[in-house]
Amino acid sequence: MPKMLKTITGVRPKMPKPEYRKSAPIAATEPEHLIHGEPADSKEEWYISVALEWAGFDYSYQHQVGIPGTRGSQRLDFLVYTPGRWTILDVRGRYWHSGVNEDEIEIRDVARKNRWILLVAWDNEIVDIATAKNFVTTKIGGR
Repeated sequence: MPKMLKTITGVRPKMPKPEYRKSAPIAATEPEHLIHGEPADSKEEWYISVALEWAGFDYSYQHQVGIPGTRGSQRLDFLVYTPGRWTILDVRGRYWHSGVNEDEIEIRDVARKNRWILLVAWDNEIVDIATAKNFVTTKIGGR
């Protein structure tokens, strides 16, 4: 870890944030960007929701597992009600998940405890509705 820089006053100067590709924001006021009545957190999540509905899957968006704020609780992007075993579909953007597995262990624990399947979709895989449909049909099935 690099040494902390300090000025004469002893206050560390502000360092510029690293540049990552950030997912384009979605206007929450546009009704076509709602998922089950909630504004989509990213365009990739909205694309996935369109693909899941197109493929005929029922799912829960921003599904809460456990008591919020307690150890082991998670808010899942999608919980897809696939036949046999349910599937967690975690949509990740390079901006927020830049190589650091912030909640990877917790999500894997939730999947393991509930005997659910865990799938991860990265923003560079889901660039439009067509790629979302391809992801859903190849990874989960349907249509």
